[in-house]
Amino acid sequence: LLASAAPGRTTVPPEEFSFDLPRELAEQLSLRARRLGLTLNTLVQAGWGILLGRLTGRDDVVFGTTVSGRPAEIPGVESMVGLFINTVPLRLRMDPREPVSALLGRLQEEQARLLDHQHLGLVEIQRLAGIGSGEIFDTTTVFENYPLDEGRLLDPTTELRTLSVDSYDATHYALALMVIPGERLHIRMGYQPDLLAREAVQSIADRLLRVLWMLVSDTDPQVGTVDPLAPGERELMLRTWGGARTEPAGRTEAALPLLFEERVRRTPEAVAVVHRDTRLTYAEVNRRANRLARLLVASGAGAETRVALALPRSADMVVAVLAVLKAGAAFVPLDPDHPAERLAFVLADSRATLLVTADGLVEDLPQGAPSVARLVLGADDTVARLRGLPAHDLSDAERAFPLDARHPAYVIYTSGSTGTPKGVEVPYGNVARLFGAAREQFTFGETDVWCLFHSYAFDFSVWEMWGALLHGGRLVVPDKEVTRSPEDVLRLLVREGVTVLCQTPSALYQLIAADQDLPSLGSELALRYIVLGGEALDPARLAGWYVRHRDDTPVVVNMYGITETTVHVTARRLGHADAVPGTPSVIGRALTDLAVYVLDPGLRLAPPGVAGELYVA
Repeated sequence: LLASAAPGRTTVPPEEFSFDLPRELAEQLSLRARRLGLTLNTLVQAGWGILLGRLTGRDDVVFGTTVSGRPAEIPGVESMVGLFINTVPLRLRMDPREPVSALLGRLQEEQARLLDHQHLGLVEIQRLAGIGSGEIFDTTTVFENYPLDEGRLLDPTTELRTLSVDSYDATHYALALMVIPGERLHIRMGYQPDLLAREAVQSIADRLLRVLWMLVSDTDPQVGTVDPLAPGERELMLRTWGGARTEPAGRTEAALPLLFEERVRRTPEAVAVVHRDTRLTYAEVNRRANRLARLLVASGAGAETRVALALPRSADMVVAVLAVLKAGAAFVPLDPDHPAERLAFVLADSRATLLVTADGLVEDLPQGAPSVARLVLGADDTVARLRGLPAHDLSDAERAFPLDARHPAYVIYTSGSTGTPKGVEVPYGNVARLFGAAREQFTFGETDVWCLFHSYAFDFSVWEMWGALLHGGRLVVPDKEVTRSPEDVLRLLVREGVTVLCQTPSALYQLIAADQDLPSLGSELALRYIVLGGEALDPARLAGWYVRHRDDTPVVVNMYGITETTVHVTARRLGHADAVPGTPSVIGRALTDLAVYVLDPGLRLAPPGVAGELYVA
């Protein structure tokens, strides 16, 4: 239940939270037990096991249960003096599809088969199971079913009378559930306050009550449908936290080339792309892309085909990406710095019909690499062919199929850190909707200067490239060597007046160090936004940054997303108040047209504070 319940921790006196079950629930539990031929203890153990499963995200749980340790077959055992009680592990394996009644019967049968072995101590059990000496559970259940004749304790005919009886039980487990039979069933929950706050214990108690109510349901639900969430809590998680809407959110979907051409008509002479001494206006980028797009169409590029790009960082790289999209095809970026084996794999797996590259690149592919037609930019024949093609925008009549926002725009391959790289195909419309959904967090415009810091084979580059080109901003393409030097990056940001910078946290940490070493240069930054993504952030490492920069100059935004969800899913603005040790990498809430849910292995909403997997809708 608790990762922090570890050996060697500092212990404090245990505390207790107690309550009575509602009379109706106690009666229904007793009735249910009689109808199924079960003990009341079995129902309590099953309820606790199901709840533990939901609180830990598991369908296989272990908790302790206290047994009497006085086997009935030993003559006179009831009159023997001594402490016989024993705590043994109870393992409950749950099938989400199994009816609750079947689980209850199975649990009682399993426990009955173990009666002859309940005298074994925990150490011996662990030794026999071969699981070491560590704790195998951190919660326990105790069902006090021994008889107590209060009349004999308070007999008024004797001279010596017992006026009252108090008992005190101290648990060394994180949480101990004690059930005392009676008219309403009294429950005491002993807990370690350094591991669980009283509010958390009360919340667990409330969830246990909801589980027990479902165990007595006449419908006999499946185990996987037993839900400890309160109705208001479910609504909070779905709507407020998750962002689910009763009506689908409005989505801005369009073919990227058409959006770019609209931008060209608005600001044709604005600078679109900068690389070293090259500065291309929107009109110039558009004319170059139109010529190359026509050449690609003539080479067979079109809707549902893939064109591989293996180009160095340059203005031509941006033009080539745009040209593939204008042709209606999807681009497959190949980073020339990647190993030849990976490049060959991507070419084969993507089934690219054409490779657009530069002279001297991607020439030493391993034997067996696919044979793909090449178009070498800068080659004399390519230059001559491009010169003879029209520079105005393509019409749908010139393409194999009309542009459609549902057609693939690119295929980017994952890093392959968990095995073979996997290609993710993303349609045109998803990129357009990404920026529509981000308007609540950002105010991008024509005066913004973006830095294409990342490789175009990493999907962060999609955000960088189109963040500039769809808003009329300027895209600065630094050389690879510059991106690997935090000091050179800082100088570039100041020289070009970059206003939007995207970084992985590890790259930002290095930039923060450079900013500290060169404070006069850092004071000249024009940044409006620093967008973080790609890995978990340690907010405490931003403390040095906020010593020298205000929260809003620039605004630092931590974002989360994966290639499959088109770059970003969630966002959260940060400030100096977040830069304290122990603060987790908070990723914020979903963009306006998305919803996010933390689900357990059964695809059920995980209760607050319970680990699960993030699902995006």
